[in-house]
Amino acid sequence: MAKTVAGRNVDFIILAEFDILTGSSIRCQYPQLTSIDEGILSELMLPDGCHKRKDDWTVFFLNRPGADKLKLRDSVPGDSTKKKKGKPEQASATTSSTSPTPTTEPTSPQQPKVVEGFVYRFQQEAAHLGWRMITQTPQRLKIQLSVPVRIFTAADPTTPLLEIARNPLLHVEMLEECFIGLHDSSTTALGFRFDKDRKDVVKELVSHFTTMASPEPVIGQAFLYCLNRVTTLLDDSVKRGAKVKALAICSTHHYIDVFRPFIVLTLDRFFACNDVGIIAELFDALNAIDLSQMPKLTDHQRLTLRHTQSTNTQATKKFATSIMMPIAANLTKKMPVYIPLTQFPDEVGDYQLTTLFRKFGRQTMTIFNALLLEKRIVFLGFNAGNKDASAAAADACTAGDVCAYVLAALCMVCPPLKGLASRAFPYTNLCFLDFLNVPGYVAGVTNPMFEEHPEWCAFSVRCDRRHLIFFLQVGRTVQHTDGQSHGEPQVNRL
Repeated sequence: MAKTVAGRNVDFIILAEFDILTGSSIRCQYPQLTSIDEGILSELMLPDGCHKRKDDWTVFFLNRPGADKLKLRDSVPGDSTKKKKGKPEQASATTSSTSPTPTTEPTSPQQPKVVEGFVYRFQQEAAHLGWRMITQTPQRLKIQLSVPVRIFTAADPTTPLLEIARNPLLHVEMLEECFIGLHDSSTTALGFRFDKDRKDVVKELVSHFTTMASPEPVIGQAFLYCLNRVTTLLDDSVKRGAKVKALAICSTHHYIDVFRPFIVLTLDRFFACNDVGIIAELFDALNAIDLSQMPKLTDHQRLTLRHTQSTNTQATKKFATSIMMPIAANLTKKMPVYIPLTQFPDEVGDYQLTTLFRKFGRQTMTIFNALLLEKRIVFLGFNAGNKDASAAAADACTAGDVCAYVLAALCMVCPPLKGLASRAFPYTNLCFLDFLNVPGYVAGVTNPMFEEHPEWCAFSVRCDRRHLIFFLQVGRTVQHTDGQSHGEPQVNRL
Protein backbone atom coordinates (compact mmCIF):
# COMPACT_ATOMS: atom_id res chain seq x y z
CA MET A 1 0.00 0.00 0.00
CA ALA A 2 1.04 3.61 -0.58
CA LYS A 3 2.28 5.25 2.61
CA THR A 4 0.56 8.53 3.45
CA VAL A 5 1.44 11.38 5.78
CA ALA A 6 -1.19 13.01 7.98
CA GLY A 7 -1.83 16.70 7.32
CA ARG A 8 -0.85 16.76 3.65
CA ASN A 9 -3.22 18.11 1.02
CA VAL A 10 -1.58 15.91 -1.62
CA ASP A 11 0.25 12.65 -0.91
CA PHE A 12 1.58 11.69 -4.34
CA ILE A 13 1.99 13.10 -7.82
CA ILE A 14 2.56 10.52 -10.54
CA LEU A 15 3.69 11.08 -14.12
CA ALA A 16 3.15 8.41 -16.78
CA GLU A 17 3.90 8.29 -20.49
CA PHE A 18 3.50 6.01 -23.48
CA ASP A 19 6.40 4.98 -25.70
CA ILE A 20 5.96 3.05 -28.93
CA LEU A 21 8.86 0.77 -28.01
CA THR A 22 8.40 0.28 -24.25
CA GLY A 23 4.64 0.80 -23.94
CA SER A 24 3.03 2.41 -20.91
CA SER A 25 5.43 3.33 -18.11
CA ILE A 26 5.76 5.50 -15.01
CA ARG A 27 8.19 8.37 -15.49
CA CYS A 28 8.08 9.86 -12.00
CA GLN A 29 6.52 9.27 -8.56
CA TYR A 30 6.90 12.12 -6.09
CA PRO A 31 7.82 12.56 -3.24
CA GLN A 32 8.52 8.80 -3.07
CA LEU A 33 7.44 5.53 -4.61
CA THR A 34 3.83 4.60 -3.90
CA SER A 35 4.72 0.90 -3.55
CA ILE A 36 1.90 0.20 -6.04
CA ASP A 37 2.91 -1.92 -9.03
CA GLU A 38 4.03 0.47 -11.77
CA GLY A 39 2.40 -1.64 -14.46
CA ILE A 40 -0.99 -1.22 -12.80
CA LEU A 41 -0.47 2.52 -12.24
CA SER A 42 0.54 3.18 -15.83
CA GLU A 43 -2.42 1.24 -17.25
CA LEU A 44 -4.83 3.12 -14.99
CA MET A 45 -3.34 6.47 -15.99
CA LEU A 46 -3.14 5.70 -19.72
CA PRO A 47 -6.58 4.20 -20.46
CA ASP A 48 -7.51 2.15 -23.50
CA GLY A 49 -7.74 4.27 -26.63
CA CYS A 50 -6.35 7.44 -25.04
CA HIS A 51 -4.23 8.08 -28.16
CA LYS A 52 -7.42 8.65 -30.17
CA ARG A 53 -8.31 11.91 -28.44
CA LYS A 54 -6.57 15.07 -27.32
CA ASP A 55 -7.17 14.67 -23.60
CA ASP A 56 -9.30 12.80 -21.08
CA TRP A 57 -9.88 12.78 -17.31
CA THR A 58 -10.14 9.65 -15.18
CA VAL A 59 -10.40 8.80 -11.50
CA PHE A 60 -8.99 5.82 -9.62
CA PHE A 61 -8.58 4.87 -5.96
CA LEU A 62 -5.62 3.45 -4.02
CA ASN A 63 -5.30 1.88 -0.56
CA ARG A 64 -8.72 0.29 -0.55
CA PRO A 65 -9.76 -0.88 2.93
CA GLY A 66 -11.01 -4.42 3.54
CA ALA A 67 -14.71 -5.11 3.87
CA ASP A 68 -14.92 -8.04 6.23
CA LYS A 69 -18.42 -9.12 7.19
CA LEU A 70 -19.79 -9.90 10.63
CA LYS A 71 -19.11 -13.59 11.19
CA LEU A 72 -20.58 -15.75 13.94
CA ARG A 73 -19.39 -19.22 14.80
CA ASP A 74 -21.86 -22.08 14.67
CA SER A 75 -21.30 -23.01 18.29
CA VAL A 76 -20.79 -21.11 21.51
CA PRO A 77 -17.74 -21.95 23.64
CA GLY A 78 -18.71 -22.89 27.16
CA ASP A 79 -22.38 -23.27 26.30
CA SER A 80 -23.49 -26.86 26.85
CA THR A 81 -26.54 -26.29 24.70
CA LYS A 82 -25.59 -26.80 21.06
CA LYS A 83 -27.35 -24.97 18.31
CA LYS A 84 -30.48 -26.77 17.21
CA LYS A 85 -32.36 -26.60 14.00
CA GLY A 86 -35.61 -24.72 14.02
CA LYS A 87 -36.64 -21.52 15.74
CA PRO A 88 -34.19 -20.33 18.40
CA GLU A 89 -35.40 -18.68 21.57
CA GLN A 90 -36.57 -15.14 20.87
CA ALA A 91 -35.24 -12.23 22.91
CA SER A 92 -36.52 -8.68 22.71
CA ALA A 93 -34.22 -5.67 22.62
CA THR A 94 -36.45 -3.99 25.19
CA THR A 95 -36.02 -5.56 28.62
CA SER A 96 -37.14 -4.77 32.14
CA SER A 97 -35.06 -2.80 34.64
CA THR A 98 -34.49 -6.01 36.59
CA SER A 99 -31.98 -7.20 34.03
CA PRO A 100 -28.44 -7.72 35.34
CA THR A 101 -26.38 -4.55 35.36
CA PRO A 102 -23.44 -4.58 32.92
CA THR A 103 -20.09 -4.01 34.53
CA THR A 104 -16.78 -2.61 33.39
CA GLU A 105 -13.58 -4.48 34.09
CA PRO A 106 -10.41 -2.60 35.02
CA THR A 107 -7.80 -2.39 32.31
CA SER A 108 -4.06 -2.10 32.13
CA PRO A 109 -2.18 0.04 29.60
CA GLN A 110 -1.19 -3.12 27.72
CA GLN A 111 -4.71 -4.52 27.37
CA PRO A 112 -7.77 -3.13 25.56
CA LYS A 113 -10.76 -2.19 27.66
CA VAL A 114 -13.44 -4.84 28.26
CA VAL A 115 -17.08 -4.13 29.09
CA GLU A 116 -19.97 -6.47 29.76
CA GLY A 117 -23.39 -6.36 28.20
CA PHE A 118 -25.97 -8.27 26.21
CA VAL A 119 -25.45 -8.89 22.50
CA TYR A 120 -28.30 -9.53 20.07
CA ARG A 121 -28.57 -10.50 16.44
CA PHE A 122 -31.13 -9.58 13.79
CA GLN A 123 -31.26 -11.48 10.50
CA GLN A 124 -33.18 -10.19 7.53
CA GLU A 125 -34.16 -13.69 6.42
CA ALA A 126 -35.71 -14.28 9.87
CA ALA A 127 -37.08 -10.81 10.49
CA HIS A 128 -40.25 -12.17 12.06
CA LEU A 129 -38.18 -13.43 15.00
CA GLY A 130 -36.90 -9.95 15.85
CA TRP A 131 -33.78 -9.39 17.91
CA ARG A 132 -32.38 -12.59 19.45
CA MET A 133 -29.46 -13.12 21.81
CA ILE A 134 -26.46 -14.62 20.04
CA THR A 135 -26.18 -17.29 22.76
CA GLN A 136 -28.66 -20.07 23.32
CA THR A 137 -29.11 -19.04 26.95
CA PRO A 138 -29.36 -15.41 28.15
CA GLN A 139 -26.01 -14.30 29.53
CA ARG A 140 -23.77 -11.31 29.80
CA LEU A 141 -20.90 -11.29 27.33
CA LYS A 142 -17.49 -9.67 27.52
CA ILE A 143 -16.94 -7.05 24.79
CA GLN A 144 -13.30 -6.24 24.15
CA LEU A 145 -12.84 -2.74 22.67
CA SER A 146 -10.03 -3.63 20.32
CA VAL A 147 -9.63 -3.76 16.54
CA PRO A 148 -11.19 -6.11 15.68
CA VAL A 149 -13.77 -6.02 18.48
CA ARG A 150 -13.88 -9.42 20.16
CA ILE A 151 -16.80 -10.86 22.13
CA PHE A 152 -16.29 -13.67 24.65
CA THR A 153 -18.45 -15.69 26.97
CA ALA A 154 -17.72 -15.75 30.70
CA ALA A 155 -17.07 -19.48 30.48
CA ASP A 156 -14.39 -19.11 27.79
CA PRO A 157 -12.62 -15.72 28.00
CA THR A 158 -9.86 -16.79 25.58
CA THR A 159 -11.70 -17.97 22.45
CA PRO A 160 -13.79 -15.20 20.84
CA LEU A 161 -17.39 -16.01 20.06
CA LEU A 162 -17.58 -13.16 17.58
CA GLU A 163 -15.13 -10.79 15.90
CA ILE A 164 -16.07 -7.50 14.25
CA ALA A 165 -13.38 -6.22 11.88
CA ARG A 166 -12.69 -2.68 10.73
CA ASN A 167 -15.10 -1.99 7.89
CA PRO A 168 -15.92 1.29 6.09
CA LEU A 169 -19.49 0.00 5.60
CA LEU A 170 -20.16 -0.25 9.35
CA HIS A 171 -23.05 1.91 10.51
CA VAL A 172 -23.83 2.46 14.18
CA GLU A 173 -26.99 4.04 15.56
CA MET A 174 -28.89 4.38 18.82
CA LEU A 175 -32.06 2.30 18.49
CA GLU A 176 -33.12 3.02 22.07
CA GLU A 177 -31.64 4.95 24.96
CA CYS A 178 -29.06 2.28 25.82
CA PHE A 179 -29.43 -0.07 22.88
CA ILE A 180 -26.88 0.25 20.05
CA GLY A 181 -27.50 -1.16 16.58
CA LEU A 182 -24.60 -2.09 14.29
CA HIS A 183 -24.85 -3.25 10.69
CA ASP A 184 -22.91 -3.33 7.44
CA SER A 185 -23.87 -4.37 3.92
CA SER A 186 -24.76 -7.93 4.94
CA THR A 187 -28.20 -9.15 6.01
CA THR A 188 -27.16 -9.51 9.67
CA ALA A 189 -27.23 -6.73 12.26
CA LEU A 190 -25.95 -6.79 15.83
CA GLY A 191 -27.41 -5.10 18.89
CA PHE A 192 -25.69 -4.17 22.18
CA ARG A 193 -27.83 -3.46 25.27
CA PHE A 194 -26.66 -1.85 28.48
CA ASP A 195 -28.44 -0.69 31.60
CA LYS A 196 -29.62 2.92 31.78
CA ASP A 197 -26.99 3.86 34.37
CA ARG A 198 -24.14 2.88 31.99
CA LYS A 199 -24.46 5.68 29.47
CA ASP A 200 -20.70 6.19 29.68
CA VAL A 201 -20.16 2.67 28.33
CA VAL A 202 -22.71 3.25 25.57
CA LYS A 203 -20.98 6.47 24.50
CA GLU A 204 -17.57 4.79 24.48
CA LEU A 205 -18.78 1.85 22.39
CA VAL A 206 -20.45 4.16 19.84
CA SER A 207 -17.22 6.13 19.54
CA HIS A 208 -15.19 2.95 19.08
CA PHE A 209 -17.44 1.56 16.33
CA THR A 210 -17.46 4.96 14.59
CA THR A 211 -13.66 4.90 14.51
CA MET A 212 -13.73 1.39 13.04
CA ALA A 213 -15.89 2.69 10.18
CA SER A 214 -13.18 5.16 9.18
CA PRO A 215 -11.97 4.84 5.56
CA GLU A 216 -8.41 4.57 6.87
CA PRO A 217 -7.53 0.84 7.12
CA VAL A 218 -4.33 1.49 9.10
CA ILE A 219 -2.38 4.53 10.17
CA GLY A 220 -0.17 5.72 7.32
CA GLN A 221 -2.14 3.91 4.60
CA ALA A 222 -5.18 6.11 4.13
CA PHE A 223 -7.67 5.73 1.28
CA LEU A 224 -6.44 7.79 -1.68
CA TYR A 225 -8.58 9.57 -4.27
CA CYS A 226 -6.65 10.05 -7.53
CA LEU A 227 -7.50 12.49 -10.33
CA ASN A 228 -5.71 11.85 -13.61
CA ARG A 229 -5.41 13.72 -16.89
CA VAL A 230 -4.02 12.08 -20.03
CA THR A 231 -3.04 14.27 -22.97
CA THR A 232 -2.03 13.46 -26.54
CA LEU A 233 0.14 16.05 -28.28
CA LEU A 234 0.69 15.72 -32.03
CA ASP A 235 4.39 15.78 -32.87
CA ASP A 236 5.78 14.75 -36.27
CA SER A 237 9.26 14.34 -34.79
CA VAL A 238 8.31 11.18 -32.87
CA LYS A 239 7.12 7.76 -34.03
CA ARG A 240 3.40 7.57 -34.77
CA GLY A 241 3.36 11.36 -34.71
CA ALA A 242 2.21 11.92 -31.13
CA LYS A 243 3.35 12.10 -27.50
CA VAL A 244 1.06 10.68 -24.83
CA LYS A 245 1.56 11.64 -21.18
CA ALA A 246 -0.58 11.57 -18.04
CA LEU A 247 -0.40 13.32 -14.65
CA ALA A 248 -2.25 12.11 -11.54
CA ILE A 249 -2.66 13.74 -8.13
CA CYS A 250 -3.39 11.40 -5.21
CA SER A 251 -4.96 12.84 -2.08
CA THR A 252 -6.79 11.69 1.04
CA HIS A 253 -9.35 14.43 0.31
CA HIS A 254 -12.37 13.54 -1.80
CA TYR A 255 -12.75 16.99 -3.39
CA ILE A 256 -10.12 16.17 -6.02
CA ASP A 257 -11.79 18.30 -8.70
CA VAL A 258 -10.16 21.40 -7.19
CA PHE A 259 -6.85 20.12 -8.58
CA ARG A 260 -7.94 20.20 -12.24
CA PRO A 261 -6.50 23.61 -13.26
CA PHE A 262 -3.17 22.83 -11.60
CA ILE A 263 -2.90 19.48 -13.39
CA VAL A 264 -3.58 21.18 -16.73
CA LEU A 265 -0.93 23.87 -16.16
CA THR A 266 1.71 21.41 -14.95
CA LEU A 267 1.16 18.85 -17.70
CA ASP A 268 1.32 21.56 -20.37
CA ARG A 269 4.58 22.81 -18.82
CA PHE A 270 6.00 19.30 -18.85
CA PHE A 271 5.25 18.86 -22.55
CA ALA A 272 7.16 22.10 -23.15
CA CYS A 273 10.24 21.50 -20.98
CA ASN A 274 10.29 17.74 -20.19
CA ASP A 275 11.67 18.55 -16.72
CA VAL A 276 10.40 16.38 -13.85
CA GLY A 277 11.47 19.13 -11.45
CA ILE A 278 8.17 20.89 -12.04
CA ILE A 279 6.42 17.93 -10.32
CA ALA A 280 8.18 18.86 -7.07
CA GLU A 281 7.12 22.50 -7.54
CA LEU A 282 3.48 21.45 -7.90
CA PHE A 283 3.70 19.17 -4.87
CA ASP A 284 5.11 21.95 -2.68
CA ALA A 285 2.60 24.52 -3.93
CA LEU A 286 -0.44 22.32 -3.28
CA ASN A 287 0.74 21.31 0.18
CA ALA A 288 1.34 24.96 1.03
CA ILE A 289 -2.43 25.62 0.88
CA ASP A 290 -3.56 26.40 4.42
CA LEU A 291 -6.71 24.47 5.29
CA SER A 292 -6.43 24.95 9.05
CA GLN A 293 -9.30 27.45 9.01
CA MET A 294 -11.62 25.27 6.92
CA PRO A 295 -14.69 24.29 8.95
CA LYS A 296 -14.99 20.62 9.95
CA LEU A 297 -18.68 19.85 9.51
CA THR A 298 -20.60 16.90 10.88
CA ASP A 299 -22.86 14.86 8.58
CA HIS A 300 -25.92 16.62 9.95
CA GLN A 301 -24.37 20.05 9.36
CA ARG A 302 -23.46 19.10 5.79
CA LEU A 303 -27.02 18.01 5.03
CA THR A 304 -28.53 21.10 6.62
CA LEU A 305 -26.21 23.45 4.76
CA ARG A 306 -26.61 21.82 1.36
CA HIS A 307 -30.41 22.06 1.52
CA THR A 308 -30.43 25.70 2.61
CA GLN A 309 -31.29 27.91 -0.34
CA SER A 310 -30.99 31.40 1.16
CA THR A 311 -28.59 33.79 -0.54
CA ASN A 312 -26.65 34.40 2.67
CA THR A 313 -25.61 30.75 2.98
CA GLN A 314 -24.57 30.11 -0.62
CA ALA A 315 -21.11 31.55 -0.03
CA THR A 316 -20.62 29.42 3.08
CA LYS A 317 -20.99 26.19 1.10
CA LYS A 318 -17.43 26.61 -0.18
CA PHE A 319 -14.17 27.36 1.57
CA ALA A 320 -12.19 29.95 -0.39
CA THR A 321 -8.43 30.11 -0.29
CA SER A 322 -5.60 30.62 -2.79
CA ILE A 323 -2.36 29.11 -4.04
CA MET A 324 0.85 30.57 -5.44
CA MET A 325 1.06 28.38 -8.53
CA PRO A 326 4.27 28.08 -10.59
CA ILE A 327 3.28 28.74 -14.21
CA ALA A 328 6.76 29.13 -15.69
CA ALA A 329 10.41 29.18 -14.65
CA ASN A 330 10.79 31.68 -11.78
CA LEU A 331 7.22 32.86 -12.28
CA THR A 332 4.25 32.22 -10.00
CA LYS A 333 0.66 33.35 -10.11
CA LYS A 334 -1.88 33.60 -7.32
CA MET A 335 -4.82 31.35 -8.15
CA PRO A 336 -8.07 30.89 -6.19
CA VAL A 337 -9.11 27.54 -4.71
CA TYR A 338 -12.73 26.79 -3.78
CA ILE A 339 -13.33 23.69 -1.68
CA PRO A 340 -16.90 22.36 -1.29
CA LEU A 341 -17.95 21.93 2.33
CA THR A 342 -21.17 19.96 1.88
CA GLN A 343 -19.84 16.96 -0.03
CA PHE A 344 -19.52 13.56 1.65
CA PRO A 345 -16.46 11.29 1.19
CA ASP A 346 -18.37 9.11 -1.29
CA GLU A 347 -19.27 12.12 -3.45
CA VAL A 348 -16.04 12.22 -5.40
CA GLY A 349 -15.38 15.19 -7.63
CA ASP A 350 -18.00 17.32 -9.31
CA TYR A 351 -20.19 14.67 -10.94
CA GLN A 352 -23.93 15.27 -11.13
CA LEU A 353 -26.97 13.00 -11.25
CA THR A 354 -28.12 14.79 -14.39
CA THR A 355 -25.26 13.01 -16.17
CA LEU A 356 -27.05 9.70 -15.63
CA PHE A 357 -30.55 10.95 -16.39
CA ARG A 358 -29.48 12.51 -19.67
CA LYS A 359 -27.82 9.29 -20.81
CA PHE A 360 -30.03 6.55 -19.40
CA GLY A 361 -33.41 8.19 -18.88
CA ARG A 362 -35.87 5.86 -17.14
CA GLN A 363 -33.22 3.15 -16.96
CA THR A 364 -31.52 5.21 -14.25
CA MET A 365 -33.89 3.55 -11.78
CA THR A 366 -32.45 0.18 -12.78
CA ILE A 367 -29.04 1.44 -11.74
CA PHE A 368 -30.47 2.86 -8.52
CA ASN A 369 -32.08 -0.43 -7.53
CA ALA A 370 -28.94 -2.36 -8.45
CA LEU A 371 -26.87 -0.16 -6.13
CA LEU A 372 -29.26 -0.68 -3.22
CA LEU A 373 -29.32 -4.44 -3.79
CA GLU A 374 -25.51 -4.56 -4.11
CA LYS A 375 -25.62 -5.96 -7.62
CA ARG A 376 -22.34 -6.00 -9.50
CA ILE A 377 -22.53 -3.18 -12.04
CA VAL A 378 -20.29 -2.60 -15.04
CA PHE A 379 -20.55 0.56 -17.14
CA LEU A 380 -19.21 -0.68 -20.46
CA GLY A 381 -18.27 2.15 -22.81
CA PHE A 382 -17.22 1.74 -26.42
CA ASN A 383 -14.63 3.71 -28.33
CA ALA A 384 -15.57 4.79 -31.82
CA GLY A 385 -15.25 2.05 -34.40
CA ASN A 386 -17.30 3.62 -37.17
CA LYS A 387 -15.45 4.64 -40.34
CA ASP A 388 -17.46 7.82 -40.59
CA ALA A 389 -15.74 10.48 -38.45
CA SER A 390 -18.90 12.30 -37.40
CA ALA A 391 -20.71 9.10 -36.46
CA ALA A 392 -17.64 7.89 -34.60
CA ALA A 393 -17.48 11.06 -32.54
CA ALA A 394 -21.14 10.73 -31.63
CA ASP A 395 -20.81 7.08 -30.62
CA ALA A 396 -17.49 7.33 -28.76
CA CYS A 397 -17.49 6.85 -25.00
CA THR A 398 -14.22 7.74 -23.33
CA ALA A 399 -12.74 6.45 -20.10
CA GLY A 400 -13.65 9.82 -18.62
CA ASP A 401 -17.29 9.24 -19.56
CA VAL A 402 -17.54 5.90 -17.75
CA CYS A 403 -15.81 7.48 -14.74
CA ALA A 404 -18.48 10.15 -14.70
CA TYR A 405 -21.27 7.54 -14.84
CA VAL A 406 -19.78 5.47 -12.00
CA LEU A 407 -19.25 8.46 -9.70
CA ALA A 408 -22.61 10.00 -10.56
CA ALA A 409 -24.27 6.67 -9.73
CA LEU A 410 -22.77 6.78 -6.23
CA CYS A 411 -24.39 10.19 -5.70
CA MET A 412 -27.82 8.58 -6.01
CA VAL A 413 -27.39 6.80 -2.68
CA CYS A 414 -24.62 8.78 -0.95
CA PRO A 415 -25.80 10.21 1.37
CA PRO A 416 -27.31 8.50 3.31
CA LEU A 417 -25.31 5.35 2.50
CA LYS A 418 -21.61 5.32 3.28
CA GLY A 419 -18.58 3.38 2.09
CA LEU A 420 -19.57 2.95 -1.56
CA ALA A 421 -16.33 4.51 -2.79
CA SER A 422 -14.49 1.47 -1.42
CA ARG A 423 -16.33 -0.76 -3.90
CA ALA A 424 -16.24 1.68 -6.82
CA PHE A 425 -13.76 1.39 -9.69
CA PRO A 426 -14.44 4.48 -11.84
CA TYR A 427 -12.04 3.22 -14.48
CA THR A 428 -10.40 -0.18 -14.75
CA ASN A 429 -9.10 -2.46 -17.49
CA LEU A 430 -7.87 -5.95 -18.28
CA CYS A 431 -4.64 -5.38 -16.37
CA PHE A 432 -6.45 -4.72 -13.10
CA LEU A 433 -9.17 -7.27 -12.48
CA ASP A 434 -9.00 -7.19 -8.67
CA PHE A 435 -12.45 -5.61 -8.61
CA LEU A 436 -13.89 -9.04 -9.42
CA ASN A 437 -13.25 -10.02 -5.79
CA VAL A 438 -15.17 -7.04 -4.36
CA PRO A 439 -18.84 -7.73 -3.50
CA GLY A 440 -21.28 -5.33 -5.13
CA TYR A 441 -18.64 -3.55 -7.19
CA VAL A 442 -19.41 -0.62 -9.51
CA ALA A 443 -16.88 -0.45 -12.34
CA GLY A 444 -16.29 1.52 -15.51
CA VAL A 445 -14.50 -0.03 -18.51
CA THR A 446 -13.99 0.79 -22.19
CA ASN A 447 -12.47 -2.41 -23.54
CA PRO A 448 -15.05 -4.40 -25.57
CA MET A 449 -13.37 -7.62 -24.39
CA PHE A 450 -15.46 -7.30 -21.22
CA GLU A 451 -18.59 -7.85 -23.28
CA GLU A 452 -17.12 -10.86 -25.05
CA HIS A 453 -16.16 -12.49 -21.74
CA PRO A 454 -18.94 -11.78 -19.21
CA GLU A 455 -17.64 -14.60 -17.02
CA TRP A 456 -14.71 -12.35 -16.12
CA CYS A 457 -17.15 -10.15 -14.30
CA ALA A 458 -19.29 -12.83 -12.67
CA PHE A 459 -17.16 -15.92 -12.24
CA SER A 460 -20.27 -17.72 -13.45
CA VAL A 461 -23.13 -17.23 -15.89
CA ARG A 462 -25.84 -17.79 -13.33
CA CYS A 463 -28.81 -15.47 -13.68
CA ASP A 464 -30.18 -15.75 -10.17
CA ARG A 465 -31.22 -12.54 -8.43
CA ARG A 466 -28.10 -12.31 -6.30
CA HIS A 467 -25.60 -12.68 -9.15
CA LEU A 468 -27.38 -10.68 -11.84
CA ILE A 469 -24.95 -8.36 -13.62
CA PHE A 470 -25.86 -5.20 -15.47
CA PHE A 471 -23.77 -4.27 -18.49
CA LEU A 472 -24.58 -0.65 -19.21
CA GLN A 473 -23.42 -0.33 -22.80
CA VAL A 474 -22.72 3.35 -23.31
CA GLY A 475 -22.16 5.14 -26.60
CA ARG A 476 -23.15 2.32 -28.93
CA THR A 477 -25.72 2.61 -31.69
CA VAL A 478 -28.60 0.20 -31.15
CA GLN A 479 -30.51 -1.35 -34.06
CA HIS A 480 -34.20 -1.47 -33.15
CA THR A 481 -36.84 -3.69 -34.70
CA ASP A 482 -38.17 -0.73 -36.70
CA GLY A 483 -34.98 -0.79 -38.76
CA GLN A 484 -33.84 2.61 -37.45
CA SER A 485 -30.63 3.26 -35.55
CA HIS A 486 -30.94 4.93 -32.17
CA GLY A 487 -28.16 6.20 -29.97
CA GLU A 488 -29.73 4.93 -26.77
CA PRO A 489 -27.80 3.02 -24.14
CA GLN A 490 -28.63 -0.62 -23.46
CA VAL A 491 -29.11 -2.27 -20.11
CA ASN A 492 -28.45 -5.95 -20.64
CA ARG A 493 -29.25 -8.49 -17.95
CA LEU A 494 -26.76 -11.31 -18.44
